[in-house]
Amino acid sequence: MRAAAAGAAHSMVLTAEGASVWAWGDNRHGQCGLGSRGAATGQPWPNRVDLNPTTPGRATSVVTAISAGGHHSLVVNADGALFAAGRGRHGALGLGNSRSHRVLVPVVRVPQFHCALVVPVFCNVTGFAEITIARRWNTQHRHSGGEH
Repeated sequence: MRAAAAGAAHSMVLTAEGASVWAWGDNRHGQCGLGSRGAATGQPWPNRVDLNPTTPGRATSVVTAISAGGHHSLVVNADGALFAAGRGRHGALGLGNSRSHRVLVPVVRVPQFHCALVVPVFCNVTGFAEITIARRWNTQHRHSGGEH
């Protein structure tokens, strides 16, 4: 196992090779990324999250990081792409709206940072994602008048 993450009432693990993510627990909002499986009753045992659906642009490469928030989850693949599933209330999924998604969807509005890497991703219980980016970006952002 490479990583484990716990949300308010759901959990996830990432296998050592990054080839699969497993999730279980409350899935009422799709936060496990399992589609409709367990939507009414939850999933009392680990289920494999589909990382290679037929829709282009989904998480198809090796996964490097996972995180579980109150009612949503985040996945980062080896290409640095960010994917989200679960409750979209207050824009928690980063998709520019409040829609919920039961499967992983790409977060397409994450800025492309040249020479910066997305490193551990953390969700907090209130539903907002905290993404730590390489220090070089923080330094450039601070000099441009933005907060860090």
